[in-house]
Amino acid sequence: MRGRICRPVVTGLGVVSPLGVGASEFWRRLVAGERAPLVVPPVRPGLSSPGPGRVFVPEFEAERYGDPRALRKVSGLTRLATIAASLALEDAAFPADLALRDATSVSLGSSFGSSRYHLEYHEALRAKGLRAASALLFAESVFNAPAGHLSKVFRLRGASHTLVGGQDVGLAAVALAGDRIRLGVSCAALAGGADEHSDLAHASVRKLGLVGACDGGPFDPEPAPIGEGASILVLEEREPARRRGARLRAEIRGTGSARRGRGTSNEAAALSGVAQALRRSIGLAIEDAGVAASDLDLVVAGAAGGQLAQSFAKAIEELHRSAGREIPVATPKAALGEGFAYTSAALALVAVLALSTGEFPPLAIGEGAPRPPRLALAVDATGPGGATAIVLSHADAD
Repeated sequence: MRGRICRPVVTGLGVVSPLGVGASEFWRRLVAGERAPLVVPPVRPGLSSPGPGRVFVPEFEAERYGDPRALRKVSGLTRLATIAASLALEDAAFPADLALRDATSVSLGSSFGSSRYHLEYHEALRAKGLRAASALLFAESVFNAPAGHLSKVFRLRGASHTLVGGQDVGLAAVALAGDRIRLGVSCAALAGGADEHSDLAHASVRKLGLVGACDGGPFDPEPAPIGEGASILVLEEREPARRRGARLRAEIRGTGSARRGRGTSNEAAALSGVAQALRRSIGLAIEDAGVAASDLDLVVAGAAGGQLAQSFAKAIEELHRSAGREIPVATPKAALGEGFAYTSAALALVAVLALSTGEFPPLAIGEGAPRPPRLALAVDATGPGGATAIVLSHADAD
C-alpha cells in the first residue's frame, strides 16, 4: 500500500476457542502443545470409515464474559463473536469515549454465517407455521447480523463490514481494518473472524475435501477436522492509542492479497493457482512492510493438511529460499482444526501473542531463534485460489 498515513497497532485480543476462552488461556494451552479435543462420530452401519471429525468450543458460562442482555435471542455465531469482542475491548481497556466509538468500525469475516441458526429457524417455521415467523428472529439469520450486533452492543458507529469467503476470510478482515486505519479512513476497529459448526456447512466442505475425519499434520494429505470459534483483535491508530496509555501489543506493517482468475476447472491448475496466490500475497505484504524476507523471525501459516498442504509447502519453501535461511513456521490449525474465518483470524492473533510475549508457539518447521521474535508473517489461503498475508512487528520495532 502506498501513501501510508497512520500506523495501526493491536491493543486488544479476544478469542473463544476449543482451547479456551480468553487470549491468556488460549496462549498458555497452545504454547504447552495442547490440541483441541477431537470428536469422531462412530462408524455408521454399512460404512467402512467414521464420519468427519469435529472440534467444538466446550460449554462455558457465556454470561461471565459479557452483558447477558447482549446475548439474548441471538444466533450461536453472534454469541461467539460478541464474547470474543467483549474480551478484546476489555483487554484493550477501550475507553467509553463517544467520539472514539463513533469513529470505530467493525470488520468481521465468516465463511458460513449463521447457517445453523438459519436452518433451525426454517425448520421451526415448517413445523409450527407462520406463528414461528418472527421478523426479529429472522434478522439474526443473515450474514451481516453478527457484525451489526457488535456495532449496536458496543456503540461503534463507524463502518460495519462483513466479509464472506473461504479459509482466509478472517485474516482478510483484519487486513482490511488495518488498511483503513493506515489510510486514515478509520481511527480504530474491531476485526477478526467467527464461524460456528453446523451439519449443513460441515457436509458441504467435507464433500469438497476441505475438512477431514481425523487429526493430521499441517502438510499431510488428510485435512484437519472442522472447528468453530471466534477471534477478534482491537486495532487503533498508534499515536492516539499511545497517548491514552494503551498497551501496544504489535503493529501491522504491511498487507498483501491475491486471487486467481475465474474459469479454472482443472484441479491441478486450481492448486497451482493457490500456490501462486500464496507467493504473491506474501511478496506483496513483505514489500508493503518495507522489509526483506530475511528479516522475518516467524511465519504463522494456515496449513491444515488436505488439498492446500502442498501449496503451502511450496510457498514456504520459496520464502525460505528468498530469505536464504529456514524461518520458523507455526501452523496453529493443527491444534485448533480448520475453523475457517475463526482460525484464519487466529493466525494474526497468534502472531501478535508471539511478538508481545517473546515466546514462540509450537513450530512445524525450524526452531525458535535465540532472541524473541520481532517480525512475523501471518498467511492463509482459500480453496478457490486466493490468499491473504499480513506482516506484523513488535510494537517497539522501528
